[in-house]
Amino acid sequence: MLIVALAFSLAGLLIVLGFVALLKQKTYLDSATLQPVEVELPVIGKVKSNYPAIIFVLLGFVLAYVAFQRSFPPRKVEWRVEGRLTNTNPAPGGVSWNEGSLTLTPSELEHHINSQGAYTITALIAEGTKLEDVYETLDYSNPQGSTHIDLRRELKNYTQGKPSLISGLTDHTRTFKNVDLESLLPPLK
Repeated sequence: MLIVALAFSLAGLLIVLGFVALLKQKTYLDSATLQPVEVELPVIGKVKSNYPAIIFVLLGFVLAYVAFQRSFPPRKVEWRVEGRLTNTNPAPGGVSWNEGSLTLTPSELEHHINSQGAYTITALIAEGTKLEDVYETLDYSNPQGSTHIDLRRELKNYTQGKPSLISGLTDHTRTFKNVDLESLLPPLK
């Protein structure tokens, strides 16, 4: 926090010094032509002015902006991903869903999967950011099998009206249809 306070102080000093220099309006002359120095700025165009003072002011505002962005990161909001995993090719004794691993990639979240394969994942994501901007895939695996969902592809398909594993969505929720487990074991005979 001390660094942010120092950055704001330095930014304020740069802005004040730049404005003081602009008010004194000392114009620099090109030593070869003895004409006022011209500076071409994007959007504004050519400026005949005290460009060192303008640079002080601009640097001050840039430093203040960067310090502000670093000290006040976006608020994180809770997202929820829900669905159910199924197994159409059951192994003897069934699938022990709780023994498997359910993750979003990259992973930093809370998840729960019940004994029937229903799952809920909760993640904190910066406000204004979609789940698919942070997480790429939803993966589940256990000794009986695994499944993989490409979150970005499924959202794209859903929004374009194409077949998708998403059954519903809100601003902060994704609900998926039943997703079948791809068995790693040979089928029962």
